[in-house]
Amino acid sequence: MLTRANNTSQLPAVTQSVGRLLGMVAQAKAFVLAAADRLMAGREISFAQRIMAGEIYPRAVQEIKLLAGGGIIQLPASGGDLLHPQLGPVLRKYLRVPGTPAEDRVKLLKLVWDALGSEFAGRHEQYERFYHGAPHVYLTMQTWAGGAESCEELAQACLGGYGLGEDQDPRTGR
Repeated sequence: MLTRANNTSQLPAVTQSVGRLLGMVAQAKAFVLAAADRLMAGREISFAQRIMAGEIYPRAVQEIKLLAGGGIIQLPASGGDLLHPQLGPVLRKYLRVPGTPAEDRVKLLKLVWDALGSEFAGRHEQYERFYHGAPHVYLTMQTWAGGAESCEELAQACLGGYGLGEDQDPRTGR
């Protein structure tokens, strides 16, 4: 909605940014589905979700701020300013974009500001970063939870596929 309200939704960089955000949403959903698939989610999945949640929210906020551009700080102090007899027509002229009337755009950008730039938004971002505890704790717990062994086993299996047999030509490897 934000990119349409800014008339930027068709720009390649913007579509990539939206794709990045949708990928973040899909990652969060994947953790929920992985946990729901088991009665007791594996510890490594649980710790991985902690890592993802603390890192992905600030990245998503930053991405949306870039998509919003200056629009969220160029808003009238109140939506009621659109009703002012002299100021209202000027604001409606300069705040609208093709397909999005000024009133709708102002409401959307006010919502974006509330979610990303307000005092509440700043506190919420900090909360999301530390809800699961301090990173030095849960990152260490991820290391202890395991998973490194299976990665090493895969690497060993791949290395085992490289042959240096005597029947190979050392110049070509065949």
